[in-house]
Amino acid sequence: MELMVSAFIMALVLGGLCTFMVTSHRLVKGAYAEAELSIQLRTLREKLLFHVAPPHGGNVWAGLLSGSSINNAPVVENSMKVRMSANGISLTDGKACPQTIELLVRTETTQDGTVNRWFGNDGDRYDDQWQRPYLRQVSNYLQTGWLEDSEIGRNLLFITLNATMNGYSRNERLAVPVFGKQQQRSAAGVFHGR
Repeated sequence: MELMVSAFIMALVLGGLCTFMVTSHRLVKGAYAEAELSIQLRTLREKLLFHVAPPHGGNVWAGLLSGSSINNAPVVENSMKVRMSANGISLTDGKACPQTIELLVRTETTQDGTVNRWFGNDGDRYDDQWQRPYLRQVSNYLQTGWLEDSEIGRNLLFITLNATMNGYSRNERLAVPVFGKQQQRSAAGVFHGR
């Protein structure tokens, strides 16, 4: 009888311990995924907004926040491409140098049928440090959303970024004002967002 009672108590303790370990593992895995996705999306957001191309040709290049329309043309072409004018900075003399931002989505289908998407710009230059396209984050879990151009008449462009890792997902929406243009305001908010 005592052996049966002690075996039952041990089974309860081991069951509780296993449940604790599985739950802890899931929490750690989820926390890691959330942190990694947050870092990767923040890195991509900073690149898009401030340096849409890596330094090359002796110049440091601007991002979308410094971009303006070219000859008053729409900055988004057919919901497929962002085309803007900006100024980079020469590393030799510190003078402004003209830059054209042409941001579009690159796609790749893997052997298992997964479609990976990422932003490309300026000939899809490679980041010297990582040997992959500059605006492409770690493959296989960071997917790029795209443009919502219904607000372009208000001189704003919206970019949606999506990421998924280990069953966890994160979405961010960037509101980018067109430089040198006045954005229309609503009574409820500046960006007329949805």
